[in-house]
Amino acid sequence: MEKKEMPKQTSKGNLLDTSIMNGFEIITQLGGYIILFSILSGLLMDLHPFGSATPLFCGILELTTGISQLAASSLPFSGKVSVILACAAFGGLSVTAQTNCMIHTSGLPLWPYLAGKLCCAVFAGILSLFLFAFLF
Repeated sequence: MEKKEMPKQTSKGNLLDTSIMNGFEIITQLGGYIILFSILSGLLMDLHPFGSATPLFCGILELTTGISQLAASSLPFSGKVSVILACAAFGGLSVTAQTNCMIHTSGLPLWPYLAGKLCCAVFAGILSLFLFAFLF
């Protein structure tokens, strides 16, 4: 994403206009990723290529659509909550794509971010299973 650069000698009105247009461009890109991954999640739910595990893959793709599909799934309550918490901690591939979109010009690598999100997801899922085992 190329941000529009303003010359040093510019009016505050031009600077404001350029900032607003850059903001609109960023919002449009992020919204595009959300729409794309929501459509992919919807296709997964219509086609059911993974059988009863399809809601899990929807949760991995896009958080909002996936969590609603997981909540409506036939998993037992403790398993449902654990998988939902793990997906929420991960954030979905949609969030990963959005993050990559924002940092790709910075030179920062995406892999440490993704590894951290995966660790958070595993930890949240396992911790919730242990809590359900001891509390209920």
